[in-house]
Amino acid sequence: MFKRIFILIMALGVGVVFTAETATVSRNKPDLSPGKKIYETNLCITCHGATGKGDGAAAAALTKKPRDFSDTVYMAREGMEKLRKSIALGGGSVGLSPLMTGFKGTLKDKQIDEVLDYLLTTFSGQGSAKFEEIINAAEKPDLSQGKKIYETNLCITCHGRHGQGRWSRRRSPDQKTAQLQRHGLHGQGRDGKATQVDSLGRRQRGLVSLDDGIQGHPQGQANR
Repeated sequence: MFKRIFILIMALGVGVVFTAETATVSRNKPDLSPGKKIYETNLCITCHGATGKGDGAAAAALTKKPRDFSDTVYMAREGMEKLRKSIALGGGSVGLSPLMTGFKGTLKDKQIDEVLDYLLTTFSGQGSAKFEEIINAAEKPDLSQGKKIYETNLCITCHGRHGQGRWSRRRSPDQKTAQLQRHGLHGQGRDGKATQVDSLGRRQRGLVSLDDGIQGHPQGQANR
């Protein structure tokens, strides 16, 4: 009698634990069904295909093939903001194919997040160790090549070793002038630390100045 009661209690206990664990997993696992529905009913599947490989029914007729979402490395490196913008405003808004239309007028922000979460999780491996490793690597880029270019292409000559637009205080004004004249330059370098480069507009202007030089300023074009 006691043995049967003990077995019954153990069975009930296991059932409770199993139910609790199942509920926990369900809470932690995102519901991808809304994103799946959007993906399959808003032309996404027509070009990108049922498996997200860019082999949908309309893909064969396109001169530029749709993005393969199963390319984990590419998708992880693109970043959420760029991917979200491409869905909202179209591929042309982020330098991708202008053939991809934007869905901002059709989908709400929440729906864009849902379809993005669906395709990243289902096709791109979001949540996997590889995906997270790529993202972490992108957040901590290798700066060694940029450092080498900065120190060997006259950048350091004007902007200084610490990017403050000045040379070491140990050098006299005459020494600084002589150093500039040896390179055919004059004037003071811009203080890189004083500029917030995380602004897209300022970053773009910085890229243009590196590429084309600054009009009316001795900073020349980048070596091509």
